[in-house]
Amino acid sequence: MSTAPDAAIAPTQLHHRMTPGSNGRCQDGYWADLGHGWVLLVDGGGPDDAGEQVTQATVAFFSAQLPLVADADAEVPALFAAANQAVRAAVPVEGASASVLVARLRTGDTKVWHVGNVRAYRLRDGAAEALTTDHTLVAMLVERGQLTAEMAKTHPAARSLTRFIGNKRDPEPDGTVVELHEGDRLLLAAIGTFAALAEPEILAKLATGDCAQGLDLLAQQPTEDDRTAVLYEAIRHQGALGAGGNDLLRPLFEILTTTQDPEQVLERILGLAVTLAQGDRGFIFLTDSAGELECRVRFGSFAPLAGDAISQSVVKKVRETGKAIWLKDALSDQTFGQQESILALKLHTVLCVPIRGGTAQEAGADHEPVAGVLYIDRTTPMQDGGDLQHLEVLAHYAGTLIQNSALQADLSVQNDRLQVLNALGRILSGSSDIDGILHDILVYALQVTGADEAVVLMGQPMTPYYALDRDGDLLDEPHISQSAVQRVIDELKPVFVLDASQDALLASQASVMAFALRSVMGVPLYAAGRLEGVLYLSGRVAANRLNKLDLEFLEILSSQASVALTNARQFQRLEDENAELRHRLGLPV
Repeated sequence: MSTAPDAAIAPTQLHHRMTPGSNGRCQDGYWADLGHGWVLLVDGGGPDDAGEQVTQATVAFFSAQLPLVADADAEVPALFAAANQAVRAAVPVEGASASVLVARLRTGDTKVWHVGNVRAYRLRDGAAEALTTDHTLVAMLVERGQLTAEMAKTHPAARSLTRFIGNKRDPEPDGTVVELHEGDRLLLAAIGTFAALAEPEILAKLATGDCAQGLDLLAQQPTEDDRTAVLYEAIRHQGALGAGGNDLLRPLFEILTTTQDPEQVLERILGLAVTLAQGDRGFIFLTDSAGELECRVRFGSFAPLAGDAISQSVVKKVRETGKAIWLKDALSDQTFGQQESILALKLHTVLCVPIRGGTAQEAGADHEPVAGVLYIDRTTPMQDGGDLQHLEVLAHYAGTLIQNSALQADLSVQNDRLQVLNALGRILSGSSDIDGILHDILVYALQVTGADEAVVLMGQPMTPYYALDRDGDLLDEPHISQSAVQRVIDELKPVFVLDASQDALLASQASVMAFALRSVMGVPLYAAGRLEGVLYLSGRVAANRLNKLDLEFLEILSSQASVALTNARQFQRLEDENAELRHRLGLPV
């Protein structure tokens, strides 16, 4: 039997941040069950990696048991004793310990149970009121009058716990009833955040400012400790997220209207999604220029993303089908349950939603193209689950943001290229040196597109006349796809191949295989109205692949080159005629 549904809290009321210490490790743990109003904060410690192990074992125990609680006052204190026995059996390491705080959150009826030195504060009218007392040796000495509060801050026994999970004696938690009025906030904090909470700017932001920004400010403070903070805002709402979606739309609107930087918007959308789905961690992956997924923002995870760090099989399936996947019990799933990543990470719940963007032609698929994925997982079962439709709404707005950012970037690129073309036009307008003209054209082509090689082919048959590598050095033997060049000559129109190794006509060509060409493009080069040559670019590595904007730029560049070559030849012809005339008249040449 579980707690009554009226304990549910909206995801917009709850925010949290976890930040690793200076050693890159995090021994804190966080879990929330929005449907039943439970929040768990754990701060582990011990030799080597025992702190991380005891935190994981503690979170696993409470996250499985709290959703089953019917009478919180009677059952939660007993859970601390049961958790102590379970954790000691799972992590039999001397010195391993965990401070634990359990909160049942409801406006006007919140209660907190804790052991150790994780703290709860009520934030009201810009001030913070401590609601809990640390179970430490120095706290006991302060209570007895043997130490002052100021002395306790630097006392060598400041972290010596008297009650904790992992003790030989089962700990008895303190229970604190917290009266919360609408507009109050409840801050739950691990030890690494204590010093930062003394800063007036941070406290003011947490008490009255934007919750997410306040926690960001707290997380950015320099400290050697890992630090975790949870902020709950007591507001009246219309029930759980399913009630019309108002609890999603309000913060989403606030995010989209108050945050200008696209990266920060993605971070806040991801944070809202993780809270909504009650996940342990979340990621937004976007497709880079090489077609590979790149992690753009992450939430709740700081370890390097390599190998089995996420369920690659789920992500791959979402990219292929363009459909969201929700695994409520990943370990038992017949399709994905035996995947190495799910087994290694012991994942119970995995949610992955496509982020759409781009064009169907670029994606090469019959579904709307996928520009990336929003991925969330957790290592404990999800009782009620997140709302997949609302996650898809968040992914939609993320995709819209990405598309708008891409359009703005394209406009910026085009503006920069127009300036380059104007500068080049001024340089070429008075030049009669054909080799100089071709050199300047190729230098600008390489500079703007990032290609590996740029070549002008001229003559009958077309052969390399002038070629430069990306460093601007002359090339004696450039790497050229003759078949691509021939297509330009035969069709008298541009040729662009994004990935030559996958192109049906070019993949089998000897030059493509021998030179490992990835991207090639060529445009006709005219002079005096007839085909004079081919302007050709190539990229041999994924990072230097060319795109359609590069092709547009190359076509304009070719037009400028054509005018410059025509003018240069006319100028040379006039000079030759003038020299011939002066010779006939016996004038000095």
